Amino acid sequence: MWRVFAMIAFAACVALGEDSKQSDSKVSPPEKTFEVEGPEEAIRVSFDDLELLQLLDIKEVPVDVEDRLPEWLKQLNGKTVRIRGWMFPPPDEAELPAFMLVRDNEIMRFGRRLPVGEKIGVRMRQGVTADYIINHPFDVVGKFTIKSRVQDGELFLLYVIEDAVVMDQLRSTPLPSVGKEK
Repeated sequence: MWRVFAMIAFAACVALGEDSKQSDSKVSPPEKTFEVEGPEEAIRVSFDDLELLQLLDIKEVPVDVEDRLPEWLKQLNGKTVRIRGWMFPPPDEAELPAFMLVRDNEIMRFGRRLPVGEKIGVRMRQGVTADYIINHPFDVVGKFTIKSRVQDGELFLLYVIEDAVVMDQLRSTPLPSVGKEK
């Protein structure tokens, strides 16, 4: 009888040991698939896809975060993407050649610092500007770039969308009141 108990205890120790090994090892983020959307055939991404703290299971984003990104995220670099966000209040309200797109409008309240994974620098297409869009989210389409920008020893910005246009949600076309040709 004691042999049966010993075998059960041994099996339990082996099983528990295997479980603890699995929980101690680093788990790589799962691969992602994305939908292609609109006439520009942009890859639809969300701020959830870019949220580094959750994605990499870390508490603070290191300056060398580019080396730690999953391959599926690195493969978005240079691709045309479409993402919905909110415009962070710019210094001017009209004819903006660039602005900061943020995850939500809660960031703008209470003077909260903008986490790297919750903001994207947007540079408008040559000859196109944007006016400040207040109190509602919108889509931006453009070339997604991943490149660390360090300021005072801290990672300030990681994501930029270049050659960008602001899209009308209903027609999937640039907003005429926002995307103005110069």
